[in-house]
Amino acid sequence: MKTVCAVLGLIALAALPGLACECAPLKAPCAYVGYSDQIFIGKVIGIESQPTQFDQVRMEVERVYKGTATGVVVLYDTRMCDGPLVKVGGRYLMYTSGDPKQSMPLRGCTRSRAVEEADEDIAFLELYAAGVVVNSMQVQVRYVDDPKGDREDREEEEEEEGDEAGPDYPAAGVTVEIARGEDRRRGRTDRSGRVVFTGLEAGNYKVNAEKRGYLPEQGPAVVELKPLGCAEAELPLVADLRVQGTLRSPAGLTLEGVPVDLEPAAEGPGVSWLRPYTTRTDRDGRFEFAGVRPGYYHLGVNLQSLPSEAVPYPATWFPGVASKAGAETIEVGPTRKRKRFDLPMGEPLVVREFEVRLELADGSAVPEHWRPFVQIVDPRQPATAFASPSPLDGGAPARLRLCEGVRYIIVGGLLRAEKPLYSAPVEVIPAQSDGLLRLVLDRGSKAHEEWLRELMREHRLRRPAENRISLQEPR
Repeated sequence: MKTVCAVLGLIALAALPGLACECAPLKAPCAYVGYSDQIFIGKVIGIESQPTQFDQVRMEVERVYKGTATGVVVLYDTRMCDGPLVKVGGRYLMYTSGDPKQSMPLRGCTRSRAVEEADEDIAFLELYAAGVVVNSMQVQVRYVDDPKGDREDREEEEEEEGDEAGPDYPAAGVTVEIARGEDRRRGRTDRSGRVVFTGLEAGNYKVNAEKRGYLPEQGPAVVELKPLGCAEAELPLVADLRVQGTLRSPAGLTLEGVPVDLEPAAEGPGVSWLRPYTTRTDRDGRFEFAGVRPGYYHLGVNLQSLPSEAVPYPATWFPGVASKAGAETIEVGPTRKRKRFDLPMGEPLVVREFEVRLELADGSAVPEHWRPFVQIVDPRQPATAFASPSPLDGGAPARLRLCEGVRYIIVGGLLRAEKPLYSAPVEVIPAQSDGLLRLVLDRGSKAHEEWLRELMREHRLRRPAENRISLQEPR
């Protein structure tokens, strides 16, 4: 028997068809040598096309910069990702992977290109093949938002530090540190927001930027530097706007280790309902969100997740209300001031245990090899219906530990590939006693998908509350 606790969050949906390969902007040639098994110049001597298979491109290798390719090699063209549109007789510089004795990919988000467009690559690769390349790393630092809008004295700072905000808001005069073990290097970005470090050992580096009043949006980056190559890192900076506070129990005691949510109340530049902030309280019940984008937010506990055995508190919005209708909206303004928001919590909910049994339409037990599962869906967050379900060990009943008085949707199913089966969704609100829940697997994929569509259709984005609190404090 397996015990499943209700722990849910906002789940990102699977990638849509057609986006299976979306390449990042190209980097310098030195950034690709460490990730390519074979680098060579070849001439296309034949292309074999078949209706149900990838095109097979035969190339005669002329010059090898890395790897063991020789003679005639075969590359398969998936027509996905970036790559050259090859033709018979054309000469191409190829960055690829795999064994040259077998078919290798023609495409794959590399710098493969026609020879006449590869002057920069060839100049570097000749040095690389001669072993005279020095490891290097380029770091690009930029402001996510226009820094001139952050403070009235921005123009004065630009004159002192040489900052220049162009279309992409490059961050000049920013101190960048890269660290690998005890080896630490520091540099300062130029007018384009770039700084280059050379003479580095290969390995993983922690890259951080220091600028008064700013933080890296995603925190310090970890960048791998391959031997005889280079690496590029980008650090977007956001204003160091913070939201702080303390959670307290009804008795006035601080609450440690409780997740706290800061969810957008309205979308805006860089602010999306799909990107809430979450942190945890420390031993003194304090919490802090750093690097918050300007916008309107709701603060609370279990705003993005159902109450669970681990966090058995009802959804609570600042200033301590049980409904979003009564929540106050926090406005994170353009200043770098900080403000505290203390959040009183109610008593923890009682946890009840439910046994869930899955049955086929004829009342028989589910075979073990059919991979049965149970899924808990948050009615407030329909996207949780797309989360990975909880498999049941050997088809045994599951025990769900759910919080009393909370609305859950429970769905059972089978993951067998030939014919998936699902139960009808059952709404459960645990009461004062434990119980038994039987789920009959009598619905096919079509009925289940219709329910998912209806669930998403019924979901309405909620408008921000009228009452707002500004983080801006008097100077």
